[in-house]
Amino acid sequence: MKNPTSKRPALPGRLPKMKNLSDERGVSPVIAVILMVAITVVLASVLYILVMDLIGGGTGNIEKVNMFFSEDSETPGKYLGTFEGSKRLDRIQIKVIDTSEDETILLSPDIETFKESTNGLSITYQDVNEDNSINAIDNLIINGAGPGDKVTVVDRESGQTISSSTLR
Repeated sequence: MKNPTSKRPALPGRLPKMKNLSDERGVSPVIAVILMVAITVVLASVLYILVMDLIGGGTGNIEKVNMFFSEDSETPGKYLGTFEGSKRLDRIQIKVIDTSEDETILLSPDIETFKESTNGLSITYQDVNEDNSINAIDNLIINGAGPGDKVTVVDRESGQTISSSTLR
């Protein structure tokens, strides 16, 4: 008779018993999920920043453009404006507020170069070097204006003021 405690040979098609691995430690499933979520959030944030930079969105600071006006000594009410800085024309709108008539006129220089109000106030924009941006070489001529009238350049997308000047 065979001894019942003797080792039995493994039967064909059956694997021997596996060693108990409970003594070895691994990463807890909870910690693994937390790590995966953290990595996903970081990657999504980086992707968002890259995409916003590419399409020009976001709430970053608007680049300012300085304007300077001088009244034409030969023609009262005619002001010549020059710029310091640069901004694409399709991103801006020029607004002139006539304080004596309480009237505002808007000019979109990429669409139109001249605009006149009902009381004779007019704006003419000249993109001298035709580079589709406002810059130092360009001119802004305002006719029919007076001291105290306000000229503002506004970013079309955000509505933020890029530059503002009061005529003297």
